[in-house]
Amino acid sequence: SATTGGSITLTASASLFTANDVGRSVRMKHTSTWGWARILAYTDATHVTASVQSTLGGTTATAAWQFGAWQQAGSYPACVSFYEERLFFAGSRDKPQTIWASRSGDFENFAPTETDGTLADDCALSFTIATDQVNAIRWLSPGAVLAVGTVGGEFTLRASAQDEPLTPANVQVKRQTTRGCAYQPPIQVDSVVLFLQRAGRKIREFVFAFETDGYQAPDLTLLAEHLTRGGGKQMAYMREPDSTLWAARADGLLLGMTYERPQEVVAWHRHILGGAFGDGPAKAESLAVIPAPGGGEDQLWLAVARTIGGETRRHIEFLEAPFEEGQSQADAFFVDCGLTYDGARADVIAGLDHLEGETVAVLADGAVHPERLVGGGEIELDWPAAKAQVGLPYRSRLQTMRFEAGAQDGTAQGKTARIHAATVRLWNSLGVKLGADDALETLPFRNSSDAMDAPPALFTGDKRVAFPKGYGTAPRVTVAQDQPLPLTVLAIMPRLNVFDG
Repeated sequence: SATTGGSITLTASASLFTANDVGRSVRMKHTSTWGWARILAYTDATHVTASVQSTLGGTTATAAWQFGAWQQAGSYPACVSFYEERLFFAGSRDKPQTIWASRSGDFENFAPTETDGTLADDCALSFTIATDQVNAIRWLSPGAVLAVGTVGGEFTLRASAQDEPLTPANVQVKRQTTRGCAYQPPIQVDSVVLFLQRAGRKIREFVFAFETDGYQAPDLTLLAEHLTRGGGKQMAYMREPDSTLWAARADGLLLGMTYERPQEVVAWHRHILGGAFGDGPAKAESLAVIPAPGGGEDQLWLAVARTIGGETRRHIEFLEAPFEEGQSQADAFFVDCGLTYDGARADVIAGLDHLEGETVAVLADGAVHPERLVGGGEIELDWPAAKAQVGLPYRSRLQTMRFEAGAQDGTAQGKTARIHAATVRLWNSLGVKLGADDALETLPFRNSSDAMDAPPALFTGDKRVAFPKGYGTAPRVTVAQDQPLPLTVLAIMPRLNVFDG
């Protein structure tokens, strides 16, 4: 009814409109001019009231028109990212393979052409991935190219040449791999994208390979498939102090992957949290990595579920920084869901209401104190302490692979062998057990010259233990720590005989 105004009437030549169109935008072209309006009210199937947002080119009928892409249920995008000064959206339910990008440097403008209908390099663009199957887009990850993860494969979006800008007339989307992605945001580490595969069992590395002049997606869980058997739930990446990918498994187990690709280090480790949830261990239900206050390193924050006093309790906890050279032994913090008392010497530690009824481990002025049961929100110590670390105990365990050494004829695998002794090289450690998994011996760290009213000092060096295990075909060495003390293993050196007969 008009080319401008806050309340004009739009008339359709057929039954087009529904009440759900309120709030939706309509774009129309008259001669060479495009304009658009937003629907304010529904009258009937052929009439609506609208507010003009960009002057229309005329009031006559036109066949060149279109509805906005996102203004009704099922049309909203699920993925978002920035790339080359454009805001990208993708993955709506109605158009699962379509990607939309804003005008360059104008993140709220998605006009596909200029007002006069010309196509400029900085105009918005939309692109639908053409494949032989429905590949719903799960995530977007910007880098040298825009990586696009879909349910059936991984794609890259870029201009035709590496040094050319992305424009509506210069855009390429190519499939690189066919692994498929889960509905989980990926992790960008330098030029690599780490993503969870569709079934949630594997974490893959989307990385450029010069030998194929394309991208590959090798499996990073190939040597640790048992750890991801429960399926992935959430991931977060820690840059400092060590490059580590953290993941919460669907059943609540906390996993870590030390990732140093330039050093060819991809090492998985699992963390069984102290305490219990029902009949199993405590559950890591959610996680995030944020910079620590004051900077310097990152912190892993967790939402942990436990059963305490017969009730489900959830605590927000963070992973304490690694024990560093020069730190006081009394500052060693190796308990879960714990707190630190630091003040005048006291033999009663209060403020433990969150662990009511739980058995806690205690490190009192650097010495291991017998475990205590929390009652009335407090515990009583056998001796007063000025600094105490109090929290749920946990057990750390390291077990070697089967050794490939000592055989005179071919491989040592499957042959009868016996470990006579093992030497473990430690750094700032205390309270260590070593041996076979069912026969561990506590390493001695105190000698006759040590004061008996003070804990032994942290030890750096080699410790040798005569091995208590007999003959077998799977010789292994196990190192364990079940006290609230630091343990860093630098090397394990067994002495063994392999019988070739």
